[in-house]
Amino acid sequence: MESLLLIEDDPQTARMVRRVLASEPYTFHHASTGLDGLKVARQVLPEIVLVDLNLPDLAGKPVMLQLRGRILSPAATIIAFTAEDDARTRRVVRGMGCDDLIGKPIDTRTFVQQIKDIIKRKAL
Repeated sequence: MESLLLIEDDPQTARMVRRVLASEPYTFHHASTGLDGLKVARQVLPEIVLVDLNLPDLAGKPVMLQLRGRILSPAATIIAFTAEDDARTRRVVRGMGCDDLIGKPIDTRTFVQQIKDIIKRKAL
């Protein structure tokens, strides 16, 4: 079972993601700040991380850089999770080692498949 870490400060969004992923074969972890997310990532070494770009203490971009550079293996999948779903943001986050971006608010009907598609593309 793969481990998935959501770093998201909005409790409503976090609950929705947890609910949508409940029937999937992921061990779910959640952190509501960037610093807590880095701490949890060091402890559980998740295979998949969804990172909100607008966190209250440490922005998502430095969090992604630390995850990719110091904490996680290159095989881990890091997904930016943000309302800033545009071509410029996609380029920026990919330049920081992020594998892709999923826009918010999520479409609960396609969210799981979006994650699976990103993981599949990374494996190619």
